[in-house]
Amino acid sequence: GEPETPVPSARIPLAGFWNTQLSTRGGSLQLVAVVTDPAVESIQIFLGEAASGLYLYDDGQNHDGQAGDGLWGFYSSFGPGIPKGRFLITLSIKKDGQFGAIHWPWLSVSD
Repeated sequence: GEPETPVPSARIPLAGFWNTQLSTRGGSLQLVAVVTDPAVESIQIFLGEAASGLYLYDDGQNHDGQAGDGLWGFYSSFGPGIPKGRFLITLSIKKDGQFGAIHWPWLSVSD
């Protein structure tokens, strides 16, 4: 399941959606997070309490700026078939071998 406690001292001062347009007909999803804590090892995206297997990266290849610059990102395009509704996005953050969670705003998918 999803971790419920914040990661101790994980400094993520800004996170959110960028250029995200999703509907039941498809669209794109881009998530970005400014991470000022070099000890953060990974950031996985959860939809509600379910692990998505999708991660934010700071490798310069995922709409995240340059590798190692502290801007972590995820981008993907989706075809038709996304269910309409609001979905809670949670980031599962691994730091120093421990996991914690940061809850994001709701993601809305329109008709």
